[in-house]
Amino acid sequence: MSTCIYCGRNELTVYKSVSVTEICNILDKQQLKGIDDAVTRTTTNLIDRVKNTFGATANNETPIVMNACTCCYHWMSRRVHKTTPPLPMQVFMWYLNNLKSCEDKECDQRILMRMTQSIVQPNNPFGFLIDNEQRKALCDMLSQANDAEFNVKRQLAKVFWSNNNHCMFVTQASSAQLLRDKV
Repeated sequence: MSTCIYCGRNELTVYKSVSVTEICNILDKQQLKGIDDAVTRTTTNLIDRVKNTFGATANNETPIVMNACTCCYHWMSRRVHKTTPPLPMQVFMWYLNNLKSCEDKECDQRILMRMTQSIVQPNNPFGFLIDNEQRKALCDMLSQANDAEFNVKRQLAKVFWSNNNHCMFVTQASSAQLLRDKV
């Protein structure tokens, strides 16, 4: 089974090979800027697992490669020239938690839809980044995706506001409800 190193999408039928060295360079650039989050740590762990598995059998002349879905591959190829290129899952999680892009331009709806489909897949290595309530809300959102007036940005905003509910001091509405029940 092939898995995309950038988004965790499973069962890739079409994919591109990415050198582990190239991915490590991106992670090193982020580390130099002080970026250390769950996405970078998960990506590093996936790379380490591949290195441990294939490193002993690969000689120095054969580079170790990982798979990337074509969407993430092309997305990263347009950003690799930046001083600190963000990973696709980092941008998606940033958008999911803030409803704003962490890049200069807006998030593309096609990318948001693809990342949403990826993160709710079973056995996605980045699946732990969302809790069960968010997963259920995202799955419900995806079930409505065939509607002609479906807008992924509006639907993600509904998920965001259902989780946060304009809470004043806590980040999730369910946490606020628990606090109110205890008082």
